[in-house]
Amino acid sequence: MEQKDIDLLSIHDFYYLKSDKTGECYIDDKNSCFLFDLKSDAERVVRKRDLKDVTVEKPRKFKQAEFTSGFYGMGIRHIILKEKNKDARAIEIEEKNTQRRYYNSGAVYALLRLQETAQKRYLVALSKEELLAPIILGERKEKEYPDIHYCFGLTKDKKKLYVLFTRLQEFDEWNEKKQKSKWKPISTGLAKFKQIRKDSDIIINPLTNKIVLTNSQLTEMLGKG
Repeated sequence: MEQKDIDLLSIHDFYYLKSDKTGECYIDDKNSCFLFDLKSDAERVVRKRDLKDVTVEKPRKFKQAEFTSGFYGMGIRHIILKEKNKDARAIEIEEKNTQRRYYNSGAVYALLRLQETAQKRYLVALSKEELLAPIILGERKEKEYPDIHYCFGLTKDKKKLYVLFTRLQEFDEWNEKKQKSKWKPISTGLAKFKQIRKDSDIIINPLTNKIVLTNSQLTEMLGKG
């Protein structure tokens, strides 16, 4: 992304597409989001792509941190910009454009696309990414490793529901607001976490773009191992 594009995007108001399913900026299967000068152009894209659960949002200015670091952290790699009386063009977002490094944007993107489409390929993509599990270490006895306690809730029928996060931003919000910062994050993945959850379901990002993955879904994808 060149400086002239950064200046353009941060000065003008643009319409954008918002996913009703995720509550976030709509991202397509090519890691792209969309900004428009004209509402009619935005509506045309919605019709042409047959986007049933996407809304054209009112025009607004985007802060530089939003369309560089924020978009990049969601897995967006291109902004498709349609200016008045001009052809649409793609503006690439590179990591060098971001103001800080983002952990695990691939997992965030896979989760958003899974919510958007319910397609198995995004669950498979999510399974290849790192996730964060909240843990508490028990007291360490002499010459023994401390017990590791993983976080889970109980469903209405008293079944365990283990908690995972895509990135530190979601973990910190949950930990500070709901848990008084008593948990610590540890890196894991869906396959690796099988030995912890056994046959239990999991919930990812419970306070933000949450999604529940059942044991049957995970077993179908990962096997019984």
